[in-house]
Amino acid sequence: MKTTSRKRLLISSVAMLLVAMLALGTATFAWFTQDTRSYADKINVRTSKVSSLVLSKSDRTNWQSHIEYDVDRIMFPASSSNGSKWFYANASDALSGAVDNASIKDAQAPGTTTADYVFINELNIKNAGAVKVTDVKIKFNLQGENSDYARVALVPIGVDGSATTTDGTFGTGTVYGKKATPYQPISSLAGDLGASITPSTTYEVSVPDLDVDKAAYYALYVWFEGQDVDCKDANSGQKIPNLVFDVEGTPVEE
Repeated sequence: MKTTSRKRLLISSVAMLLVAMLALGTATFAWFTQDTRSYADKINVRTSKVSSLVLSKSDRTNWQSHIEYDVDRIMFPASSSNGSKWFYANASDALSGAVDNASIKDAQAPGTTTADYVFINELNIKNAGAVKVTDVKIKFNLQGENSDYARVALVPIGVDGSATTTDGTFGTGTVYGKKATPYQPISSLAGDLGASITPSTTYEVSVPDLDVDKAAYYALYVWFEGQDVDCKDANSGQKIPNLVFDVEGTPVEE
């Protein structure tokens, strides 16, 4: 009789251990439930020039010393491994944020279908002066309250608009967050995970030297990363109220 009781106790203990391991594993995938929103309210993305540098957005024609993106929206969590395809899902557990794999949806970017999940534009820099500009840098400035799971990415792109990133390498050296906690973004419709990405908290990107009338082009992404462990109901409602980029460079003296 004692042997039977011990067996039952052992089986119960093993079962509880498996449940605990499962909960620990799923807790690494953090998503809000469907009716919970993440606020990207009153985002003001601005850039300012130093020396002879001028800037443009995705139109690539209206070069100015100061540009504004005029972003004011509420965005739900999303995930992408390369910026070309975005995914969103519902949480199966509001406390842990465990993702409901059956709810994962595919959203192509850019376009109106992704407006509630990611802001996409460009930040382009051109040398409009008479001499070469070196030591060009794009510096981030997050003012006021900002989210633990917010992400900002500047990805170098070709003049023709073709991205230089590949699946699993999105954000290598260009994804920024408040904390540098690794996460694995969703990379396919089936819910597969891409290579682990560790966000940088060093808010600066070095730009190649710019000869006269030459430009450097960057795709700009702003989103809330669903695969971040802090992206769950308990932490909803966080904001990125004021995101500023300062572009600096040094003219080469003749």
